[in-house]
Amino acid sequence: MEQNIFLDELYLKLKALGLIRTQTDFSVLCGRRGTWLSVIKASRNPFTTDAAITLSVNLKRLATSLSECSMEGALELSDQLVDYAQRHVADKTAQRNVPDVHS
Repeated sequence: MEQNIFLDELYLKLKALGLIRTQTDFSVLCGRRGTWLSVIKASRNPFTTDAAITLSVNLKRLATSLSECSMEGALELSDQLVDYAQRHVADKTAQRNVPDVHS
């Protein structure tokens, strides 16, 4: 459920920044087919790490062409996406009981 809330909030923030208008725009910005967002929402599938990183990279690329305010918002979202991806990978690693090599 937390992932769906994050995804909904992310969608609304991107829309507020004027970077997307539709779910299709969001899907494409994530490097996916136009129907991807509606499919994962309907099937309650998680927002994948790959999609989060792809979106983060695309936001950083787009940020250079935005106004200062929008650029800051896009870069902040990009950082949040990287944090999300790191948490997602850490959770998966913990579930597999992979030992921490730094301990």
